[in-house]
Amino acid sequence: MSDSQQHQVVCIFKEPGRKVLVATSAAEEGLDVPSCEFVVRYNAAATGIQLLQSRGRARQRAAEFCAILQEGTQDVELHNKSRLEEANMHQWQRNFAESVARGVSAAGEAEQR
Repeated sequence: MSDSQQHQVVCIFKEPGRKVLVATSAAEEGLDVPSCEFVVRYNAAATGIQLLQSRGRARQRAAEFCAILQEGTQDVELHNKSRLEEANMHQWQRNFAESVARGVSAAGEAEQR
């Protein structure tokens, strides 16, 4: 789909009465549907970044994210790896924010004043 076709589909989706938008992984980045309440992923995210971006499509406060995976497949292992990577990114973000609040640079040294 071209960018203009994607834009047209999203505009149609945002009209009253539209409830379901089906998209490929291209929707992980760049697709902005602020009223999205429920995201279903039909395969495992390959990385924590992909998982984070997929979850990020569900923007409403009470939004939900669901990944449908088949037990006993590599998708389950891949999903678990992606969840761990996502958790590591969140932990790094918290640590970085705490360091900034304490006045410590990204290199870990106290800034000279």
